[in-house]
Amino acid sequence: MSKEVYTYYALIGGACGSLGSTLGKFAGKTDYWIITIGLLVAMVLVNTFGVMLFTKSLNFAPSSLQPVLFSTASSYISSAILGIVFFDEALSYLWCLGTLLVILGMLFLHLNKEKVD
Repeated sequence: MSKEVYTYYALIGGACGSLGSTLGKFAGKTDYWIITIGLLVAMVLVNTFGVMLFTKSLNFAPSSLQPVLFSTASSYISSAILGIVFFDEALSYLWCLGTLLVILGMLFLHLNKEKVD
């Protein structure tokens, strides 16, 4: 297994956390109890899967810093995407600048780690 697999686990785990939150938000907006229960069960399953992937990323990573950073950034960005798609939320230029800085920080951390290895 590749040494970089923790990156993928952390990124997917963070996205699962955002998707789980979105499912929970949908569950609170429906009037039908069967749909509410289905969405809540899906939320728990997706969040459990995300935590499992995050834990795997911690297991494969050289330190806990990289998985925490990648998972948090993935959750942050996927929350924005889901908010735009499903809830018609708007993003400010300041938010976009902050996201760009987060992505650059992830890139620098990843490139620095490759030089050390």
